[in-house]
Amino acid sequence: MRIRPIFHRLRNRIEAHICIAFGAYKICKELERQLKLANAKWSPEKAIDIAKTIFEITIIMPFSKTIEARLHLPNDEQIELLDLFKN
Repeated sequence: MRIRPIFHRLRNRIEAHICIAFGAYKICKELERQLKLANAKWSPEKAIDIAKTIFEITIIMPFSKTIEARLHLPNDEQIELLDLFKN
């Protein structure tokens, strides 16, 4: 596995940097595996780009003061991506 240059001098910071890089790598590979299992048409990079555009809106009802959370999904790609990962 190749990692970008590390500009840390302290051992614990170098280890933390490598740990974070390895964790990110594992998450990306797991996303790739899940997309392949679901026969998705997107690469992991494209799926991440789509996921970045999904927002949750929190609404506080004025009279009852209840809180509701709703996903803002303005396009079909976002809905399709969420449907892939619903259990």
